Amino acid sequence: MKVSLYKIVELCLIITGLVYLAFTFLNVKYTADSIRLFIMPQMLLYYYLTNKKRNVFFYYFLVFYLIAEIVGIYNSLLFLEEEVNYMLIEVSYYVSSISFCLCYFFLLAFMMKKMTMRKVVKRFSIHLVVFFLFSVYTIYQTNFLINYEFDLIQVLIENIYNVLLVLVLSVSFINYLYHDTKNEGLLFLSCLFIVFSDFSQIAYLFLEQNFIPGILEAIFFCLGLFFMVLYIRSSTIKMIQ
Repeated sequence: MKVSLYKIVELCLIITGLVYLAFTFLNVKYTADSIRLFIMPQMLLYYYLTNKKRNVFFYYFLVFYLIAEIVGIYNSLLFLEEEVNYMLIEVSYYVSSISFCLCYFFLLAFMMKKMTMRKVVKRFSIHLVVFFLFSVYTIYQTNFLINYEFDLIQVLIENIYNVLLVLVLSVSFINYLYHDTKNEGLLFLSCLFIVFSDFSQIAYLFLEQNFIPGILEAIFFCLGLFFMVLYIRSSTIKMIQ
């Protein structure tokens, strides 16, 4: 029986994710981070293989997410070296943070392109007000963590990053309500867990690398990518039909 290449990649994604979670639970950070490096390249390959008509915004979202993940993990591994190169750490921080901002920008563009803003404002005005207040509160709370750690430029980048995170969560939910389909529900769940993963990572980094936020970040990350795989597969089936 002939097995499609994308199904092999899908299986590899699942196995890699489970192995990554196992080493994270065992608190073997170096090995877990090294395994995590292979997850996003496989995700990008999976999307490439399953979609002949690739959406440019979603494609760039995956590309910049891949760059941010690789550079971010490389940044964390630099701290494990005997002689820490702080210049290299700072450069990799900026590359990773800007790449994350760009990836979420393209994800927002991907979702917003599928909606008519006039209809969104008309149908979901109350939701928009609630999400705006939630955004202000979230950014206010996270500023307590970052203001004491970063300089002005880094604080600006972190605030833009946090705004984009909350926007991704809000827009994905509005997008689901707007279309009310299983496919968009999968996209919302993916965005939900990815955002939770990033906020858990913020807690992990600024709460003296506590083990519990680290575990939650890994679980949410894998769940987010799991639902993204389901979304990509569902979108492919929908296009074929």
